Amino acid sequence: MGQPAAFMAGYRFIPAGAPLEATAMNENDCRDLLLVQAFEGIANPAWDAGDRQWASDAAERKLGAEAGDDAWLLARARLAGARLRERDATARMLERASRWPAGAGWLTAGLGLVAGFAGDATGADRFINLLAPPLLGLIAWNLAIYAGLAIARLRGADDAPVSPLARLWLRLLTARLRRADAGQPAIASRFTAAWTQATLPLTTVRLARILHLAAASLALGAIAGLYLRGLVFEYRAGWASTFLEPGQVAILLKLLFGPASLLTGIELPDALRLGAMRIPPGPGERAGDWIHLQATTLALLVVLPRLVLALLARRRATGLADAIALPLRDPYFAALLRGRAGAASTVLVIPYATELDQSARDMLASLLAGAFGAGVVLRIAPSVAFGDEAEPPPGAGNPTADWHMILFRLAATPEREVQLRFVEQIRERLPPAAPLTVLVDDTSFRARFADPARLAQRMDAWRRIFDDEAGRAPLVFLSLAADAYDESLRALAKGIESVDQHDAA
Repeated sequence: MGQPAAFMAGYRFIPAGAPLEATAMNENDCRDLLLVQAFEGIANPAWDAGDRQWASDAAERKLGAEAGDDAWLLARARLAGARLRERDATARMLERASRWPAGAGWLTAGLGLVAGFAGDATGADRFINLLAPPLLGLIAWNLAIYAGLAIARLRGADDAPVSPLARLWLRLLTARLRRADAGQPAIASRFTAAWTQATLPLTTVRLARILHLAAASLALGAIAGLYLRGLVFEYRAGWASTFLEPGQVAILLKLLFGPASLLTGIELPDALRLGAMRIPPGPGERAGDWIHLQATTLALLVVLPRLVLALLARRRATGLADAIALPLRDPYFAALLRGRAGAASTVLVIPYATELDQSARDMLASLLAGAFGAGVVLRIAPSVAFGDEAEPPPGAGNPTADWHMILFRLAATPEREVQLRFVEQIRERLPPAAPLTVLVDDTSFRARFADPARLAQRMDAWRRIFDDEAGRAPLVFLSLAADAYDESLRALAKGIESVDQHDAA
């Protein structure tokens, strides 16, 4: 690639969409990686270019040059994360707020036990209606949950009934994390978005475990309440129905309490006995055996299945916490690997008919650091005024620059005789294979026109002008506004990738 060949040598360009082979990432490593990425993606006083370089060098010294890229990235994140937490309140708050609450399962189980005990599961007036006790509702609800889990498993969506609750939990977590910004909301927002997305499967399974424990505890509390109340009060059992007859009730009770009857040896009543238990006119019968049957049924249909499901969820959560699926294919990671290979680059940006204030310069520097690595050297040439395009600024085409970028404003009307001609003149000053990218900043246009259709029309106009340069000097539409970092970085990385692929061809 001529002069840029030295810049490209020593590392393999990693396209933005290509997955990086990585070992299993545990929850703490994932947290460190995303925390450091959030801080390094936005200019901030807590973490500058020197800190980024220190983290890269320290990881290299710790592992050695032969270590794989995935191990190096994780080691770097651990070292950088530890230093960030030492010096920055935002990092400490985000780290604490993103951790799963310790003891959440036991607390929920305790609340469920108290709720089950406090509720009068037998019904009103110390009378148990065998056809409509509150316990039947508890059983029906759990059976519906089991059916939902089974259907979800058949469809290949594990724990689907829990997913809405998981998303609600993550929304609450998002609000908590964003409140913990300590004056750096942009960093908190970036970390929160990445963290909640990466940990959604783990959060879903953890919530499922808590819900299973809560349901089992609720049933255990109800069972305890049945027996303790039965010690000091006399309960009667019977049934009442407008439409059912004793024979039909016998069938229903066999379906419901049959397994408990076999397990306890308590015989279920026949139709004649059930006729005498009808209220009115009968007084029912003592409810001791029915309390045993109900407690056993709750244990069989609620407590044991829920405990088994909770254990399975705990086992699965442990596995997920040790192997979070985080695709390392962001331009951020590609830039880090460029820097690791010693591929520091010098980028010359030539503004045309636009002046960059300090915030725009800082944003441009952050984008280039994100695309090329922390060691990138940014040089910004004097702006070329409209009408002076025949005289490119001094330094344009300078062989000491590894990459040239021309910066236009989207608000300007594109013309072949103006913008395209200017790009061609810069191209003529460069070696044949020197990389060149055309940046089009849409910040002022978006501020002036909020209509997406108008924005798309203006972008199409620019594309039509630069059709012939699509491969050699691709257009990159980006924004130098601070809140558009992620989208702009992806666009810039894609433009860099297209130049690399064109030159390789």
